[in-house]
Amino acid sequence: MRADGLECLVAVLATDPLTFHISLHNPGTAAAAVYVPRSLKPLGAFVRVEVRDLDGAVMYATQPPKFTPKLDPFHVDSYVEVEPGYSYGVLLECTAVSLSSAEYRVDVSYSNLQYRGFPGHVIGEQAAHRSIRIAVQ
Repeated sequence: MRADGLECLVAVLATDPLTFHISLHNPGTAAAAVYVPRSLKPLGAFVRVEVRDLDGAVMYATQPPKFTPKLDPFHVDSYVEVEPGYSYGVLLECTAVSLSSAEYRVDVSYSNLQYRGFPGHVIGEQAAHRSIRIAVQ
């Protein structure tokens, strides 16, 4: 889904432990580059994951971690410029979940939290979401 010019792309790399590559993609049709936080970790801060079985029961959900940003939200070096047609991503592991063989719906959400821009460049709120289905064997 698109929000603020961004698409959230999700690739499942493994199911034990549940491992994703999450990318923030600026579509090639975008009029300009977008800025996103340089660090998208820890899991649960900028990127949240919720796994539900097909009946809707929550099997796993990230919790907001105790999180103190290592990079200054008001400094240009704390951001990555993503040009149209490019993406920026991170590998994330959900080690606290063990899924049995079945199909699941995975919802991944991104928010830029307090990273709203730097002097001379206001970003504002960014959000993106993607839902996918996975099959665990």
